[in-house]
Amino acid sequence: MKKLAPLAAIAALILASCGGTAPHTAAITGCVPAVGAGVAGVCAPHHPSTSFSLPSTARLVPDVSEFQGCALHSEAIVRVYEAGSNLEDTRAACHLAELRRLHAWSAAYFFARPPGFGNAPSCTAQADTAVRIARSLGVTGPVVDDAEVPLPSGFVSCVKKQIESDGYPAVEYTCPGCGEQHVGAVWIADYPIRPPGTWVAHQFSDDFDCRGIVTDCSVDEGITSILLAKAKPSRTLLGELLGSHTARNPHGHNCANPPYKHAYPNARYDHACLIWSQEVR
Repeated sequence: MKKLAPLAAIAALILASCGGTAPHTAAITGCVPAVGAGVAGVCAPHHPSTSFSLPSTARLVPDVSEFQGCALHSEAIVRVYEAGSNLEDTRAACHLAELRRLHAWSAAYFFARPPGFGNAPSCTAQADTAVRIARSLGVTGPVVDDAEVPLPSGFVSCVKKQIESDGYPAVEYTCPGCGEQHVGAVWIADYPIRPPGTWVAHQFSDDFDCRGIVTDCSVDEGITSILLAKAKPSRTLLGELLGSHTARNPHGHNCANPPYKHAYPNARYDHACLIWSQEVR
């Protein structure tokens, strides 16, 4: 398949500057969108003549970027960063604020680039940047590595390892013939047919009325069940909790003997010791 043509790349940048929808190409391999046009599905294969119908039970999940408005009506996957430009998506903050308002599940994705493409840094730095933004904006689900363009061998595995090391669950986004495939949990893009395999989501369209907004749309096959684990309390935090009344209760730090009964303030101490026994020790 052909690369994104220079004219298409220029059009992508014009549309981006005007707030339009970033164009998607039919390219599968060798797709290299211009800096600024890196969005989910830009390299996904299209099969416009293929008949397709959604299962009646399908749960749809939109994904959005700065090319869509801030309004959301359901859980969503939000672009937070494009390597190469090394800029945070200009609408990531408002998208995540909307999802927090809805008390809805959220995931973040970043568009990966080979190190050295534009200003793209190493695989670990790209992962760290995406996680940093995701954490600052309150993402509750996974961080997704959009691995559509040709990437160095081992790049996707490196990103997955770093995202998980940073404390988030990792998902790979790819398409048949795009980049490196099937590293851990995979969100697959193929329009509109679902390729055989085990996926956590199937993106079937880049122009669909998806939960109230016209954008990229995927069938949830488990991705919304992937959640950021809640942080466990540390011994240090426990010490701070119990230590606030140490002067009045010199035995406040004693969690050695169940059932953790303390004279003052017993309910607070007992609860903290129970957490410590179950999740820290």
